[in-house]
Amino acid sequence: MIKCNICNNQLNKIFSSNSVLAVSSDNKSIKSPLNIYKCPKCFHIQKISDNKIKTVYETYKNNDLVNGQDQIKFVNGKPFFRTDILIKTIINKLKNKKTLLDIGTGTGVFLSSCNNYFNFDMSAFDLNSRYKNKILSIKNVTNFYTNSLEELNRKFDIISMIHVLEHIEKPLETLKILQKKLNKNGIIIIQVPSINENLNDALIYDHYSHFTKNSLFLLLSKVFTNIKFIKTEIKNEITVVIENNSTKEYYENYDFKLDFSYINTLNTYLNNINHDIYIFGTAPTSTYYASILKDNNNFKGFLDEDILKKDKFHLDKKIYHPKEFTNIDCFIPLSLDICDYLRKKYKDINFITTKDIEKDLTWEKK
Repeated sequence: MIKCNICNNQLNKIFSSNSVLAVSSDNKSIKSPLNIYKCPKCFHIQKISDNKIKTVYETYKNNDLVNGQDQIKFVNGKPFFRTDILIKTIINKLKNKKTLLDIGTGTGVFLSSCNNYFNFDMSAFDLNSRYKNKILSIKNVTNFYTNSLEELNRKFDIISMIHVLEHIEKPLETLKILQKKLNKNGIIIIQVPSINENLNDALIYDHYSHFTKNSLFLLLSKVFTNIKFIKTEIKNEITVVIENNSTKEYYENYDFKLDFSYINTLNTYLNNINHDIYIFGTAPTSTYYASILKDNNNFKGFLDEDILKKDKFHLDKKIYHPKEFTNIDCFIPLSLDICDYLRKKYKDINFITTKDIEKDLTWEKK
C-alpha cells in the first residue's frame, strides 16, 4: 500500500507519463517514467521513493552553467537573487536573532545572502559534503553538519529550509525533529514550489511532495501552531515562516483539480516534430522537454537570457541569447504570462507555447 506523506492514507495514481524520461532537480535527464499519486483524503500530491531517486542524491551536483550562483528572479523587470528577495521580505522577523541553521544548504547561497544583512553565527547541514570546504569558507559559517539532524546537540534561533521539504521522503518526521532544535522565540523559514501555480514541478523526479498552500498547512499544523504564509515577489513558490509560540492558525483544506495530461500531449507533439526548433530556458522544465528531442536532428539548441550561460552547452546543445536570432521556431514550456512578455520583447522569434501545441493537436484530430 502506497501511503500519503501527510495523513498516511492510501494514495491513488492520477498520472503516468507516456515517455520513459524525467528530470532531476540538479538538471539531469533521468530514464524513468513519471508516476504521480494523490491522496483522496487530504488531496496531497506526491511521488514515491525508488532506487533512482536515491541515486540522484548520491550523485547530486548543482547546475554548473552558472557556477553555483543563486537563481535570478525578475521583479518589475529588474534582476535579483532569489535569496535576497526572500530575506528582504522577511527581514523584520530576522532581527534580534543570533544563530542560524541552513538545511539542504547546497552551495551556500542563502548563507551568503544573510551576510549582506546580518552578522549571524551560521551553521550548514547537507546530506552531501561535496561543497563542505566552500561552505566553511563563507564568512560567519562556523559548522558544517551531515548525516543526521537528530544528532545535532544544539538549538538555533533560525532554521531555514529553502526548497528542501519537497525532497524529503518523510517530511512529518523531519518537522518533529526541527521543533526540538528551535530556540524559544525562534523561527523556521520554509520555501517550496507551488504545484497549483506551476504544474511543471511534477516533472522533477526527486520531488517527493508537490505542495499547495492547503496541503503544506495541513502538514505543518501537525507539528506547529503559528504558521504564517508570506507573500513575496517570487512567482510559483510558497513561503512560510513558523514562529515558536502558541498562536493558533486555521487554513481550510481544498482539492485543486490539477490535470497533468498536458505532459503527454507535449511529449507526443515533440516526438513527432519534423522542423528545426529551439527550446527556451535551461532549467529543469526545459531540460525535460529537450530530453524528448535530444536525438532529433531538428533540435538545434537552447535560448536563454542569462548571459552567464551564453555559448555554453547543455545536453550537448549550444546555448544562445534570443537577440542572436530572427525567424526561428522556439518552444517555450513556461507560463503564458512569461510567453506573452517574451513575444513582445523578441518579436522576430516564433514562440510556440503549450496552448499552441494543444490547439494544433486538437485541429489534427478533427
